[in-house]
Amino acid sequence: MIEVAVLELVNDLPTGRHFHHLIDPSARCRKRQPHPRVHTRGPDRQARFAEIASDLMAFLGEGMLVAHNAPFDFGFLNAEFAVWTFRRWDPTRMIDTLRWRAGAFPGMPNSLDALCRRV
Repeated sequence: MIEVAVLELVNDLPTGRHFHHLIDPSARCRKRQPHPRVHTRGPDRQARFAEIASDLMAFLGEGMLVAHNAPFDFGFLNAEFAVWTFRRWDPTRMIDTLRWRAGAFPGMPNSLDALCRRV
């Protein structure tokens, strides 16, 4: 995981509250160096996941998390939560826009951009 970004919506409108942090991917395993083309910002701007996990959980609160291909994102979040011994995110609190809309448009592209253009 290299970045966490969450935007709060109420009644489908942004509230102005957001949570965003770059994550130091090498904090879990110092033997593995990040690819320079992907991780272009210096370590001084990156945090260890353990340093932001409590704030992330507080920001998420008890609400639902809406994400495109949500199981993919939840997999990364829960893997990090497990490594740093934080409570895992309950999958019943996720809404997956890919699964939600894919059945409505059979045979058509279901990328997030394609779904936004159709909705």
